[in-house]
Amino acid sequence: MGLIVCTGVALVLLLIIGLPLWSLTWDTQPQQTIMSETVSQGDVHYLCVEWRTGDRVDTASCTMLDPQTGKALQ
Repeated sequence: MGLIVCTGVALVLLLIIGLPLWSLTWDTQPQQTIMSETVSQGDVHYLCVEWRTGDRVDTASCTMLDPQTGKALQ
């Protein structure tokens, strides 16, 4: 009888300590990243930005750059 109680107490303690540690170390959310690059097509340059969650592309945007200042045109 004492062995069963000790085993039960050990399992409960293991769950109380183990579950919070597991939840802190286990990353279940996909990584979110932002990638940017400058694309050139002849004399025209674009700044392209892409937002991703895991392998999925959430959104992408390209903006033409001013050839003299290098800043984005509006």
